[in-house]
Amino acid sequence: MPPMRQSGPDVTRHGLTDRAARLARGLRRRVYDRRDYLLLRAPALAAAPPTPTGVTLVRVTAAQPGGRALAATAMRQADEPPEVDARLAHGDEFFGWVEAGEVQSFGWVCFRDRTVAAYRYPEVAGQAFLYNFVTAPRARGRGLYPALLSTMRHTLGAAGYDRFEIDVRIDNTASVRGIRKAGFVEVGRVGTTTWLGRFRRHAAPRWSQR
Repeated sequence: MPPMRQSGPDVTRHGLTDRAARLARGLRRRVYDRRDYLLLRAPALAAAPPTPTGVTLVRVTAAQPGGRALAATAMRQADEPPEVDARLAHGDEFFGWVEAGEVQSFGWVCFRDRTVAAYRYPEVAGQAFLYNFVTAPRARGRGLYPALLSTMRHTLGAAGYDRFEIDVRIDNTASVRGIRKAGFVEVGRVGTTTWLGRFRRHAAPRWSQR
């Protein structure tokens, strides 16, 4: 009697199970969506951190818009909203690692009007808010993200900023690891709950330190 062949339905069944799980998660989010964020902080970095191999830093500001096209291309490739001009006009700044003429990793900093899950940060002298960091898939695994965070702490620290805030979804474990690697520590948590895609409840921040 020939050996029994293992049939393919297992693969199909697992595929259906994965698809069903994704559909279930999507449906659950439509009915109930809970999002929790870590609030982390770090001081300025006095010593200049090493630059990762093969990249150079680009900084784009309203006063120095020379790399604006690079920033716009990086945002577009990352499927981020086309808000470069609006952000620069607001006083925000773009930082990125460039290699072979392309931005490999980038992030933004603002100095006012930062809100996370309906919590609006009070504005304090010397405070900077880091946000919207993206590393291209081709450049992951090189430590570009934590290196960029550290470089921003040093560069902006030299300009007088001494308190750096950043927030991240708790379930974004890769980003949390990169932020902690760059020397940030958790100072609080905040969350928001949405029902039926319309009704929202915002929890007050829970601070471990202020």
